[in-house]
Amino acid sequence: MANRSEKITGIIKARRPLVSRIENVQENLRRLSSSLNSLENKRNEIMKIASSESGKNFQDITFLMIQNRIASELDALEKLKKRFSRDTLNIGVVGRARQGKSRLLQSITGLTSTEIPDGDRQHCTGVRSTIFHKPTLSTPYADVWFYSESTFLNEVILPYFRDLKLSPFPDSMENFSAKPLPKLSENLSGYAEPHAKYEHLVKYHAHYGKYRELLHSESPRRILHQQIREYVAQDTKDGSRDYFNYLAVRDIKILSSFPYDDVGQIALIDMPGLHGIMGSHLD
Repeated sequence: MANRSEKITGIIKARRPLVSRIENVQENLRRLSSSLNSLENKRNEIMKIASSESGKNFQDITFLMIQNRIASELDALEKLKKRFSRDTLNIGVVGRARQGKSRLLQSITGLTSTEIPDGDRQHCTGVRSTIFHKPTLSTPYADVWFYSESTFLNEVILPYFRDLKLSPFPDSMENFSAKPLPKLSENLSGYAEPHAKYEHLVKYHAHYGKYRELLHSESPRRILHQQIREYVAQDTKDGSRDYFNYLAVRDIKILSSFPYDDVGQIALIDMPGLHGIMGSHLD
């Protein structure tokens, strides 16, 4: 029976042929898009010399919907390509608060609550982090990527406004922070989910001044292992202080030397607890 290392290596190798298949599909879609562009140009040329009645018929021909669909498919394929090209097998660990998720990750990676937060409160982990094995590394560290103001507005804040049907939409983070939040409509379907989302939006709004500076920081920022909790957790180990840096974090990669070499090709993804997942910046 194959050991754990051989099984992991086998899974990674089995994914590699899929990369070339994805590349072939991408190339075919790009050719199709190029052909559609040529047709679009020909249509425009014909419209210049066609009669008004004929021109109207050509004007009704549009490839925009198809081109948008191709662009969407290419984006999805690129994400799959990156996933299947990885040298690691990435495993996400998610569960309800205080069910042993953090302890499991700590036992596999050799890290502590300084890097993988745990605690007695109902919320602890604030943002997703990925933990990689780096052999012979004496001291863990992390690289942190932050949202910019524009990406934060477009990728984090505006989706809340759309999902919760709030208006008017803020056109900048200054606008978002300066004005009171619109009230949540009572006519939304469901009850728990809209209110939970709205509570997260309130947190972004109320504490903007505490993480605003990070939206203007260069990425990645390398931090020492004793600083990691300040960027991934919602509170200190004893729950005596709340952290808000995690609200501005787009991605964080933690490097550590795992105590078990046979799982070194695994990358572990520490996910926020299920109750807090709506505000966790998932991609």
